[in-house]
Amino acid sequence: MADNSATAYLTGNGAEYSGHTATQLGANDTINIGDAVHAGRVSAWLGANSTVNLANAGSTAFLHLFGDTAGSSLTNMTTINGITDAATNFVRLHFNDYGPTSGSTILTNEEAWGAGAPWRSQVNEASATSLANALNIAANEALNMNQTIGNADGTNIVNGNTPAAQIQLDGHTGLLDWFQYQGNTYIVEVVNTTGSNAAHVGLQSQDIVVKLTGLVDVSHDVNVVL
Repeated sequence: MADNSATAYLTGNGAEYSGHTATQLGANDTINIGDAVHAGRVSAWLGANSTVNLANAGSTAFLHLFGDTAGSSLTNMTTINGITDAATNFVRLHFNDYGPTSGSTILTNEEAWGAGAPWRSQVNEASATSLANALNIAANEALNMNQTIGNADGTNIVNGNTPAAQIQLDGHTGLLDWFQYQGNTYIVEVVNTTGSNAAHVGLQSQDIVVKLTGLVDVSHDVNVVL
């Protein structure tokens, strides 16, 4: 998609995602935004395991990830290539803030950064031995951050002050954090789609993972809408 003079809506209805009967794109799609000469502007509801290439530094992307769950298999990870900085290109990511019809969402309780803000929600992965291990650490840290650094508005402690004490994720809640590992950047959202708080250890089947190629400052260079 080239020519930044208009937005290409890849939502199955040629219009904005919210408030319309949008259609999710297919799995394993590759979307190229812009070319060597022209910037592009795209709004898309991505399917699982999609790849988005910002082929021109000035391109703009509004990307909806509703339903793009990765889980422990990592087979449905969204990959975005070509992010430079917020002053050059603009990437806005919608995780589960709302669904394809007006007002619909599975996260009716809370969706937030684990520690309350992206600049406080970066995970130290110095101990990680693999990407899978790093993602499990990040999933666990989202809950820990929320309980210890954030406002504890998305988690609860059960069996407190006992050896069985555990931080659980509130029902209909999503918490995000991010990390850098082996030269790339990852955003993780841990999600509880049920109506009750529940244990959430490691990356689970309903969680979302976005890979940003290269070392990206998520607190500055990506716009995550919650």
